[in-house]
Amino acid sequence: MKQNLEIGTILNNRYEIISALGSGGMSNVYLVEDIKLKTRWALKEMIDLFIDENKTDLLEQFRKEAQILASMKHPNLPRVFDYFDEDGKHYLVMEYIEGLTLEEIFDQNENISPNKIRNWMIQVCDVLDNLHKQNIIYRDLKPSNLMVDKNNRIYIIDFGIARLYKGGKRQDTVIIGTPGFASPEHHGHSQTDARSDIYSLGATFHYLSTRIDPRNMPFIFKSPQEIIPDFPKNLSDIIMKAVELKPEDRFQSALEMKKELEKEVAPTTATQPLPSSGAPPPVLPSSSSTTSFLEKTFNPDPIKAYTPSALISGGISAGTALIVTGFTLSPITAGISLGATLLLLYPIKRAWNHIFKTPRTIGFRINPRGMNIKKGDSETFISWDEVQGLLEFEEKVNFNLSAKKYKIFTQKGNFEYNDDIKGLRELNDTIIYHAGLSLRGENHGYKRYTK
Repeated sequence: MKQNLEIGTILNNRYEIISALGSGGMSNVYLVEDIKLKTRWALKEMIDLFIDENKTDLLEQFRKEAQILASMKHPNLPRVFDYFDEDGKHYLVMEYIEGLTLEEIFDQNENISPNKIRNWMIQVCDVLDNLHKQNIIYRDLKPSNLMVDKNNRIYIIDFGIARLYKGGKRQDTVIIGTPGFASPEHHGHSQTDARSDIYSLGATFHYLSTRIDPRNMPFIFKSPQEIIPDFPKNLSDIIMKAVELKPEDRFQSALEMKKELEKEVAPTTATQPLPSSGAPPPVLPSSSSTTSFLEKTFNPDPIKAYTPSALISGGISAGTALIVTGFTLSPITAGISLGATLLLLYPIKRAWNHIFKTPRTIGFRINPRGMNIKKGDSETFISWDEVQGLLEFEEKVNFNLSAKKYKIFTQKGNFEYNDDIKGLRELNDTIIYHAGLSLRGENHGYKRYTK
């Protein structure tokens, strides 16, 4: 943590720095003592590490956090006591909560009981319901922003990117949030609303339940009950409904989710998912041989697939023509031609570097036991049990092109490829079927397959 304030410093003629508590992207937090009232508070200091053109927006964001917390009265929100500036810096004085964040609890405990998870989720739903009724969207729900005190009360902290919801907008002006815990709407596909907070709540407690970090596999979630057989099925179903890709498939309000969580948890046994794909299952060879029955090789990047010959040959031809023509004309015309040629060489050089800086192809060899994925000189065997999910999505790539991409998530790493390959549907259907994956969500160009 970048500590700007020394222990013993007194601010506003009132608050003495006792110790440092932590730091975030735009602030430091200290434990302070009010020397007038002899009470202890948390002091949040805006860090002055930003370029001048960003300071106005960040300061407004900091003030907005003070206003939001000052206007809210809820047992699961820290109370705001004071707000002031001194020597060009800005400070927020709020209730000091003695406890641990869920991230710290996660790191210190091998397992967290479903009952404790359910209790925390009910409390968070209650405070989200309160926020949403005032058109406040939190937008950054994650384990490090939830703190639990000694009485097991959970608090939402750090309102740095909360905002007032304005209906009718197609998408957010600023794309912000924490990858893995942020909903598809956070990434600019539509405007974040109350259901975006519900998604983040589901992702947070899926992480706490299964210990699978969503930052490693965004939008890919496997039912907690399938991972932990004695995990309560209805709690597992609630979490999975919260992380649906389409907002309309999630709980439509925090209150609706809270009521579902408050229902009695009935013990059930785990169920085995049925594989599902968009085409009839590929036929395996009758023998137990590991001989490949499907083999595909393709380009990992659409730029490599579509532009090399056209861009390089066309660019060289055009440059040559300009040079030849330039030197047979007047000095002025020749100079213009030479300048145009030099300008043309830059994008050609950039494209050349992009095309050849990574392996040109990726290969799949699939057999009854699993698949070999070869990228450059490296080849990895992945059994079907090690395949965790498949994500289909659209993404901007180099040169501002948009491409449909696919990513396979496995216990040995993630592998990404795009749609320039012939027979792509055959490859994906084969992987989906033999890995036992099912389509679990679809929204705004995303398709999520998990076990």
